[in-house]
Order: sequence, then structure tokens, then C-alpha cells
Amino acid sequence: MLGPSTWLLRSVDGGDSWETRNAIEDSYNTQGWYVGAVAVHPQDPDQLYLGYIGPNRSFDGGKTIEDLVVWKENRLLAQSVYDQANGSLIFVDLHAIRYAPSDPDVLYFASDQGVYRSADGGRTNVRVNQGFNTTQFYRGVSISQQPGERDFIAGVPQDYGVGFLSFQGLGAKESWTLVQGWGQEAGFSAYDDRQGIGYFTTHTNRMLGRWQKDACQQGDDPAKCKPVIDPSSAYDPCYIPDVNPFQRSSNCLDNASFNAPLALAPVKRDRLYAARDVIYRSDKAPEHSWSDEVKGNPENACNSNAAPGVTWAPTSGGRDLDGNPIFALAVAPNNDDHLVIATAPRYGRMNVFRSLDAGRAWQRITYNLPANGYPMSLVFDPHSADGSILYITLGGYGFSHVWRLEAPEGKPPEWRDLDGGRLPDVWASGFVVDPADASSRHLYVATDHGVYRSADGGASWQAWSEGLYPGVLSVELFLFQPERLLRLVTHGSGIWQRRVPGP
Repeated sequence: MLGPSTWLLRSVDGGDSWETRNAIEDSYNTQGWYVGAVAVHPQDPDQLYLGYIGPNRSFDGGKTIEDLVVWKENRLLAQSVYDQANGSLIFVDLHAIRYAPSDPDVLYFASDQGVYRSADGGRTNVRVNQGFNTTQFYRGVSISQQPGERDFIAGVPQDYGVGFLSFQGLGAKESWTLVQGWGQEAGFSAYDDRQGIGYFTTHTNRMLGRWQKDACQQGDDPAKCKPVIDPSSAYDPCYIPDVNPFQRSSNCLDNASFNAPLALAPVKRDRLYAARDVIYRSDKAPEHSWSDEVKGNPENACNSNAAPGVTWAPTSGGRDLDGNPIFALAVAPNNDDHLVIATAPRYGRMNVFRSLDAGRAWQRITYNLPANGYPMSLVFDPHSADGSILYITLGGYGFSHVWRLEAPEGKPPEWRDLDGGRLPDVWASGFVVDPADASSRHLYVATDHGVYRSADGGASWQAWSEGLYPGVLSVELFLFQPERLLRLVTHGSGIWQRRVPGP
């Protein structure tokens, strides 16, 4: 039996016969299902561009292939088809390459970051994405709830440079600027909007970084303050090296999720939780302020335990809960020790667990949930003082996708189906309970067919997607409470918002 098809083939007789020009190693055999493009110069068939993770070029019909992106030990050293002065960010995962019919010096490249145009035969490129939003998030975007930070959203989109994106709006102009920071490929973010401290993870080697929003050093002009990223190198971890809560192998098939959850404790905000197949916890050293320290000396901030994220310890005695990687994590809004997690069905059925003591002991609360659903979000009901009422959304097909955990009087607790076939049979992801509605009747859910709204606690649902692109792949949903703006995070179409009516 043949292995993966990793050859570059050429036919000079209309496809009647084929010649192997190159056996492409360590490239298309790993992600060829996702990326791969070939473009032949219209006047010289020996000149061609090939697109894989990065762009490649050949001048001899594919016999020799030049990689135009140079890496060493996971560091980007050079990228010859990337206009550094143009703010183009990174240029990876090529899906299509086209020569302009009227001018072979003009090429267009379609990548994960959108469309690039070259006017010099591919030597330099400029992004031409104006009005065309292709930003891909997985999950883990964070927003502020401070009234003065209406236009601030932070997240780690796929392959967007070696940095997270801080979407800082421009007020009434309703436009956004992208601030490059720390990260790579994908990751979760957590943001402490009281102190302006953010935390970001990455997919590659599972690292953690910290940053300070609008930090100024002594003598700086406050109007020109920028986020201070900790550490300065995007490839160095910000935790002690012997305990890395995100470490996993390179094949994405062990005990960590591709995009493993990270959560900030919401009450004191001096604790982080990180998920592998075990929950890890990091607590801030008492009576220290990393916020003050980073302003004075940001280069050394990673060596201090004045903020969570430097020292980590596993909970539950380091034992996994069901052998699966943890896929969703939520902390109760009024209790930093109250956790709920859900596992992905990688090695067995999915499960939901609850801990009331910061992860030392866990109770399985899966009950009657479908076995093969992917737990996309866990949400505590904001009106349940003890955190006993939960919502979960599930990805997958052939079962209901929205459930609510209840404990009927005199009966064992169970999950109540809020879908019941009233929602489309597609992945459901983000979920919001309107905090202004004390009856918990106004609900919003994001699905791969758009956003749906219920005004009766899930007994009925109405499509609420006016203005969205058709077929938007939803991943998260947030409500900016000060102005009641519902924000939809997508995989491939950026971030959208819409004002929520009163309950």
C-alpha cells in the first residue's frame, strides 16, 4: 500500500501520462488536506510557485524547490516574500496562488491571513484585505467589562504573526486597529480588566505569556503607551521550566487539547487555572503587584511571582479524571474555588466534572448528556447564587446541542434539553444568559448556522443573525454589559457585534 501522496507531478500531454518531478518530503504529507497550491508562470512553464505552510518557488519545473520561509528551531529567520515595512504580519498556510492574466509579474496569494498581492514576481507582497475579514479564532477570546474599554478585545487568532491581537477600537468611528503582541498559531487569553493585565497561551509547545495594557515606563508620553509584552521573545515560556501545564507532544494526539483552556479566577483575580488532562493552578505571591513592577522594569517581569502564571501545581493529586483531554473550563462568577470542566471524547465518552475546592476533589456530573458531543462552552447562570445552575453547548451532529443542569425538587439532578430539535443540527458553541433578566429566560447561542435567541428559557428559539455572512463558523459569544453589545467570535470571519434589546 502506498503512503501519503507527497509528489509533485507534471504532464506534458494533457494528462495522458505523468512524470514525478519531486518527492516533497516533510511537507504536504502532513497538512496536504488543508493547504496546497501550484501556480505556473504563463510564459515559462519551468517557473512555478508552490504553496504549503509557506510559499516555495522553482525555476526548473519543480526539480529543485526553494523554501522562501526560513526557520531554525521554531524561529522565523527570513521570509523573502513578505513586506516587512508594510505591516503585513505573517504569511503562512497557502490555499491558492494566481498569476494575473495581463501581467505575469503580478501574483495573488490566498493564505490564512487573507489575500496578498505582489507586483514584482513574488519577491515582496502586500496584504490587500481591506474590507475582507478572514481572521480565524478557535476559542479563548477575552473582553473587558469596564465602561471605558468598550473597544477592547484580545485574542490569539490562527497564525497571525508571532503575536496575539488586541482589537482596540477608535470610539465613534467604529473601526479597529490590530496590535501585534505575543503568541502563535492559536491559544486562549484571559484578561484582568481591573489591573489591565492579560495572559495568553500558544499552541506550539504550549507556552504562556503575560502583558500589561497601556503600560508606560518612566518618562514616556502617556498618549503613546503600548502593551508591554512579557517576555520580550515570543518563544520563551513565562513559568518555571519544571512545571509546564501546557506541554504536549507535536502530534496533537496526547493528553492536551489543541487549544487548551486557560481561565482567570473572577473574584480576587490572583489565580489562573490551566487545563491539560489535569487542572493546573497558579497563585500570585501575596502582597506583590506585578502591574507596578512591569511598568518600571518590564524586561525582568517574567522572573517575578508578583502575578499568577510563573509557578504551577497540578490539582487532584496530578491524576486525570477520565483519560481525555480537558476541552472546556469555567469558574463560578462568585467563587474562585468552584470549577466545572468538560472533557473531549478522544479516548472515551465526554464527561463533565465539578469541584468546590479549587480542584482537590471532583464530582462527575455528566448524567444524561450525549456521549460524543464536544463541550464547546460551559456557562454558569449569573442569577444562581450557589452556582448550581449550569449550561453546556455541544459540537457534533445527531443530538441536542444546548443543555441546562437542574436539580428538580425531590429528584436527582439532570441535564434538561433546551434544543429538542428546535435548533439546527450543527455545532453549537458560544452561549450567553442575559444578566439583566433575573428570570434567566433570555438566552443566546452561537451555532454554525448563526446566532439564535430565546425569550422563554429555551422553549423556543428564533434566528438572530441579521447582517452576518451566511455560513459563519461561530466559536464564542460574549456580552459587553455596559452597552449591551453581543459579540460573536468566528473562525474565519473575525468578530461581529450587535446590540441586545432589553429583557
